[in-house]
Amino acid sequence: MLRIILKQMYPGQEVKVVATDPGPVNDFESFCNQTGDELLESQEDNGEYIYRIKKC
Repeated sequence: MLRIILKQMYPGQEVKVVATDPGPVNDFESFCNQTGDELLESQEDNGEYIYRIKKC
């Protein structure tokens, strides 16, 4: 789903993903390495895992 959203975005735009599972942190890093997009933020806040990705 994230791949589809990023394809519809323009370079420089950002998307915020909120998850309750800590597992995706490595997945998002790998995903961004593959797509060439930038993982701007990866943090935990009260049981939620927040990721900000910039379309490159």
